[in-house]
Amino acid sequence: MKNVKTKVFITFLLATGVIILQSCCGDCEHNQFSLELELALKKDSLEYFMQQYDSLLSVHLQLKEETNDWTKDVSLRFKEIGIESKHEVSEILYYTPEIIPFPGILGGSMKIRDIRFISDKWILAGCCDGHYVGYLILDYTINKDSTINWKVLDYIKD
Repeated sequence: MKNVKTKVFITFLLATGVIILQSCCGDCEHNQFSLELELALKKDSLEYFMQQYDSLLSVHLQLKEETNDWTKDVSLRFKEIGIESKHEVSEILYYTPEIIPFPGILGGSMKIRDIRFISDKWILAGCCDGHYVGYLILDYTINKDSTINWKVLDYIKD
């Protein structure tokens, strides 16, 4: 029994010594590794949440399109020129923040958040950077190659 206690005590001393040595010698490397691991995990999380955001945005656009019946004729006109739905035009506009004629504030980025089709020529778009909002009236033309030309007719920011 005394032999077992001695072995346990020696193992405890060795483990404590290794821990002390690692904390003295490997502290910088350990911290750097820890920070790199934390950064990698945050990047993965950010990428995951961006994918989730894009997926939710797609569902959101489809639901809005289905409930916005008064512009049904706009969708019919789009189909005549080869665009399947207003959703395609909306998605292009959501990923075209450079159309917004004013910058975000306090580090925020202005992004299109809400799109309302007025006709097959005009859109009312709401934008926000998390601090203030703005609204744009856009004129748009869909070219034969399905690219879109945008023109800001007027805007306000609150």
